[in-house]
Amino acid sequence: IYISFKCISVYHILYIPRLKIMMFHDVCLASKAKNVRILPKTADNAIELETKSKVAKTCSSPQYEIMKDNLLLINHAKLMYQKSWNSGKEYMVSALFRYLDLDGNGFLQRDELQKITKQDKLDDMSDVCVMSDMIRFEDMDKDGRLGLNEFYAAFSKLYSLSVVTLEKALEINRISAKVGDNVEIRCDVSGNPPPPIVWKRYSADLTTLGDEDVRVFSDGSLYLTKIQLVHAGNYTCRALRNSEVTQTHVLTVHTLPEVKVTPRIQSRRPGEKTSMFCHVIGEPFPEVVWLKNEERLKLDMVHKYRVVGNGTELSIDNIDYADTGAYMCQASNTGGVTRDISSLIVQEILTPTAPKEERRFFAFHDWGVSVYEPTACRLYHQIQSTDIIPGTQEYVCGDKGVNCSWGQAINVANRYVYVSQPLKDRVLVISKIQMVVVDVSAPILLQHHYTL
Repeated sequence: IYISFKCISVYHILYIPRLKIMMFHDVCLASKAKNVRILPKTADNAIELETKSKVAKTCSSPQYEIMKDNLLLINHAKLMYQKSWNSGKEYMVSALFRYLDLDGNGFLQRDELQKITKQDKLDDMSDVCVMSDMIRFEDMDKDGRLGLNEFYAAFSKLYSLSVVTLEKALEINRISAKVGDNVEIRCDVSGNPPPPIVWKRYSADLTTLGDEDVRVFSDGSLYLTKIQLVHAGNYTCRALRNSEVTQTHVLTVHTLPEVKVTPRIQSRRPGEKTSMFCHVIGEPFPEVVWLKNEERLKLDMVHKYRVVGNGTELSIDNIDYADTGAYMCQASNTGGVTRDISSLIVQEILTPTAPKEERRFFAFHDWGVSVYEPTACRLYHQIQSTDIIPGTQEYVCGDKGVNCSWGQAINVANRYVYVSQPLKDRVLVISKIQMVVVDVSAPILLQHHYTL
């Protein structure tokens, strides 16, 4: 009697003559009608599976999945008669790996899989695929062999999604670090067996970046070396074949504030007024306070002191001899505290100070902005292309390897430099006092021309 069929939609019956077992499995065999026939009854009621030549055919992904399912069923049949039998899927997969690892070195190689196929006569598991195809489909690190984690991943589709878990409270993990720190981030996505972990940032797989400062270890942890501001942002981790359960790590990078006060020293007559400027940078942006002779200034004396902006300028009106002293600009954030001093001398005969001390020359180039003191042609400050603009997650120009592209720049009120970035369709606003990008705006039409 000949009966042909294509597929049983929910269950299929797999009969392996050599093992004399009949089992049910919840994956439908993709067998073609012309490849299967039921023979007349023989002595042992065996069902013969015809084997076609595999040389001229290519193993496709659906056919490969069927072969894996059949391999696991065969292994299940062997294990169920052992005293140490454990019906857990983790036990089945790990036991199968140990069985296939003929030399016991913890890796499956092509020759081992070919030897097992011949030894156990496993050619009938698929019309097209062979055991060594596992390396072609599952070798994630492309080393020509399969490790235990790769082998688990090969059978991970057999594990319910509920096996991969993450506590609700751990879905978002916030981390703080200082520039220069080394940070290890562990993924809290777990499973049974432990799934291989994938780390991503801005949709890029971190294992493929080739960045020596960003490494993913075999245990699924992420290691960042010598952290810089560019490393700040979100990092996500999940199981290799389960994108439903994802953990987000938000890394905030702090820097020790940098403070520069100008002028260093100045001389004024009684009754005059003066100003001191405090250039401050840091992430997060520091809190700025002014002190005189180590004591905090009483800014409620509005007729005497006036602080402009975020404390970056201190004005003193109606100067008298008691105002002589050391004025200290103190900047503090989570990274620490930094100070710088400007000295004021009140006297009838003024002490000469260096002319044009506040002049700055801004040079825009591929890797950022350089600020020079023009008289001595001394580099005063640099804004790197990879710096993060305070209050945003945007780069001044771009990530590593991205050159800056500048248009025109103008000096506005001798306090700000407006510079265009045509390729990004925006204008950066740089404070001449703080020497840092303080704003980003859309292109604007300026009516007046200023020179740097």
